[in-house]
Amino acid sequence: MSKYMISFVIATMLLLTACSSDYESEMDEAFSSEKVYAEKENNVNLDEISSQTAVYRFGRHISISYVTGEKEVVGVYKRNSAGIYDRLENEDAVVGKDPVIRKVTIID
Repeated sequence: MSKYMISFVIATMLLLTACSSDYESEMDEAFSSEKVYAEKENNVNLDEISSQTAVYRFGRHISISYVTGEKEVVGVYKRNSAGIYDRLENEDAVVGKDPVIRKVTIID
């Protein structure tokens, strides 16, 4: 029985590693899109301020949060049928939901 348990643990770890690497590239894609949006709409360079990127269940939604002046901006992206993330008009899709992965970038 311990052989099965060890095999199960190894398979689970491999699956989690594979999923997190997929989410990493998706988080980078959404962050790049939000970076363009932030520069255009808010005149902010996301590489120079602290931000938080969160992935929600099954990678359907990704949010990028940051503060500009006294205003908090939350850009929410939803994966479309082509696998590309489109920015939504508001953050309602993720309100009250817990992310499965969260990445915080702190810039001093």
